[in-house]
Amino acid sequence: VYPCLKDVKDSLSGGGCLPYSFATHRNQTWLTEFVHKWRADDRKRSRAMPHIKTYCRLSPDWKKAAWFLLTSSNLSKAAWGRSTHQGKGQNILSYEAGVLFIPQLMIQKNHFDISHLTSQEGEKLPFPFDLPPVKYESSDKLWVADAVAEPLGAGVQQRCRQPTFDFSGPLLHHESVILGRLRWRSATTGSTILCIAIAKLFKKKVHILDTTTVTGVCLTNDVDTLLFHMNNARYLRELDFARVDFYERSGLYRAIKSKGGAVVQGACTVRYRRFIKPFCIYKIESKIVCWDDKSVFMEHRFITPKDKFINAIVVCRQRIIDCNAEEVMKDLLGKARGCKKPSADIAVESPFERPEVPAHIQKWIEFNDLSSANLRKNEC
Repeated sequence: VYPCLKDVKDSLSGGGCLPYSFATHRNQTWLTEFVHKWRADDRKRSRAMPHIKTYCRLSPDWKKAAWFLLTSSNLSKAAWGRSTHQGKGQNILSYEAGVLFIPQLMIQKNHFDISHLTSQEGEKLPFPFDLPPVKYESSDKLWVADAVAEPLGAGVQQRCRQPTFDFSGPLLHHESVILGRLRWRSATTGSTILCIAIAKLFKKKVHILDTTTVTGVCLTNDVDTLLFHMNNARYLRELDFARVDFYERSGLYRAIKSKGGAVVQGACTVRYRRFIKPFCIYKIESKIVCWDDKSVFMEHRFITPKDKFINAIVVCRQRIIDCNAEEVMKDLLGKARGCKKPSADIAVESPFERPEVPAHIQKWIEFNDLSSANLRKNEC
């Protein structure tokens, strides 16, 4: 599945994110006999050009999938490598990442049922494009980035857009192809999208006051070369993934968006207690500690599973804009009346009563308020 020239001309963003070159195409012109058009009418994404790669095995009736691979790896030598030194070495230019969805491990079935509707939830696999795929017509030309003879239509900009995602969809609104020649512009964006997908499809929903957990491992690209442990900045990056998981599973982000609001990071303080060594596994526990009219205050803990030691503890202020944080929390607590008691150690007398602000959080809020006051004074 790969866009034809007409698909790109009619698209919203052009073909900048489809770097399939003429030099490559002239060596494999036979490919045009097998390609199909990019169509995602069910998801209203046909005019959004695909960017990531998906591989899967489908049933003859197009209704079931034996497995599904979501990855950044295209079919190129840069991704898969080439032999060097008479076959004694391997030259791989790119780091790639992917997630293989196997129904036997995830839903205890031999296949995934495929869903095309954005409102459908459950154990069905939300598929990124329409099935069955539509073959190229005789007049269609394969999109080749550096051999465009016709001008693109008005309003189409030749630029590569970042992949987009939507927390409210059944999986994620992403650009996808089965056999692509594309690459993620940002590994962090790809990891965030995968976090959303996993949280929505394969993790249970939680009470807004529950504690969520994600697992990570310190890899070589996370390490501070001079000190040989996880770089301090990596903690903040990993927290983004932990918060995405919490937002999706607790419904917090959806509740904010339903009121026309948005959420941004207002403040963050990390206290490091013990470094994380390379290839060590760690868990990040996230929970809401308290809130006010404008913000939700969260606490995150980096824990080593082996000895349960808290390597680092983080306090964050999630600023809610264009809506009232208290009203958002009331809605979520009201919806959770029938849920089991939250595991978070927060004293809430009634579903709508604000918890008491812990002493250390109160002092932290006062510190941030003083800092803001000093900055405003200096700016005047």
